[in-house]
Amino acid sequence: MKIDSTAEIEISEGDNKTKVSMKLAADKEGLIETRIYTYPEEQTAVVATKKIRTWTLSSDKKVLTITDQIQASNGDNYVMMLVYERQ
Repeated sequence: MKIDSTAEIEISEGDNKTKVSMKLAADKEGLIETRIYTYPEEQTAVVATKKIRTWTLSSDKKVLTITDQIQASNGDNYVMMLVYERQ
């Protein structure tokens, strides 16, 4: 897959909407996916409102790192990192 500009779609599930965009990282060493979630006003649960996921492959192509930065509706922020290493 070749990504040379930002690609964007919108997903609707009832009253919930998700805007998804994908672009090449500024250093051209990874991909950045951004998801912005929209919920009905009556939604009272703590939910994710924005998630940025970055995929980075090491130069030797042996380690894939996936980093999620998640913003919640209550103002909390979370970071999750997954590292896959080829043996």
